[in-house]
Amino acid sequence: MTVNDVCLAALAQALQHWRTTHLEPTPRCPDVHALVPLSLRQDHERHAPGNRVTGLRLTLPSSAPDFGQALHSVHRQTRRVRATRQRDVSRVALRLMPSRLGEMTGKVITAKATCPLIASTIGLPATFTCQGAHLYAASMFNDLYDERLSYLSFTRAAGIIRCGMFYDSALPGARAIPEFWSANLTSVVEELH
Repeated sequence: MTVNDVCLAALAQALQHWRTTHLEPTPRCPDVHALVPLSLRQDHERHAPGNRVTGLRLTLPSSAPDFGQALHSVHRQTRRVRATRQRDVSRVALRLMPSRLGEMTGKVITAKATCPLIASTIGLPATFTCQGAHLYAASMFNDLYDERLSYLSFTRAAGIIRCGMFYDSALPGARAIPEFWSANLTSVVEELH
């Protein structure tokens, strides 16, 4: 399993906790459909200009009764993406598709109705500096658009993973989601020791 699988599983559990503490409690928390940006860059394109990304639709298992089941559900989905070589197929499609058609396809993939949450991951090099100082932690943010209520990022820098969330005030108590995420991971680590 990847670090990203673990982050997404913890997010599913954090959303479950948030829903039961800040929204109308329901007998079973529904799963959440998320859009996970998937980089299509290869090593030789690492610093090439332009955007080389596609969207992976992922179901965050917020209904899972525990972290282990949430993790297995997330891993099953990401393993399927790797097994079907979706990234390679998307690279070919991006290269062959006229840019106007690609733009229209992107709007369909990122539609708020199908994936209300965007959860992205970015990793910064261990030696990354910001304005001359060593970067110990970072968080990436993106503007909300098309009435989307939230954007969440997992930003890795110098061995630290930070969960940052940009959200609309229409989501009551959403600022607690990164805290729930961190608490969930902390309790899992403590159980392992």
